[in-house]
Amino acid sequence: SKQEKEKMDLGTKIHEIFELTDFKQEKATVHPLVQKFLNQDLLKNIQQAKIYKELPFIFLQEQKSYSGVIDLILEYADHVDIIDYKLKNIDDEAYQQQLKIYANYVFYLLKKPVFTYLYSILDGQLTKIAD
Repeated sequence: SKQEKEKMDLGTKIHEIFELTDFKQEKATVHPLVQKFLNQDLLKNIQQAKIYKELPFIFLQEQKSYSGVIDLILEYADHVDIIDYKLKNIDDEAYQQQLKIYANYVFYLLKKPVFTYLYSILDGQLTKIAD
């Protein structure tokens, strides 16, 4: 439907804004939706993080092949946070499965404890996904 297409276009545009923004720059200069994101408690130490955005991956696990693009990885000295952006709905079970795969891949890559989160951009809501 036209409405679904508009929603997808909006999602793509907002994803691009998040992808192109330097999260370590002065908060006042960034898009309001990004500001809301950066004001989350989880991100207060982002200056110390190594940031990976839109990281494409292919991962073989138990003879299954997974591929995708991870929206955001924040690597700290002692752990890693993975954040997946959604426009609105973050309650879908499939997202949790997807994040589990991301976490396995990132743990394999960086050998640090990994925590996963879903972020609803329009609601400004960050939700931790249990292991």
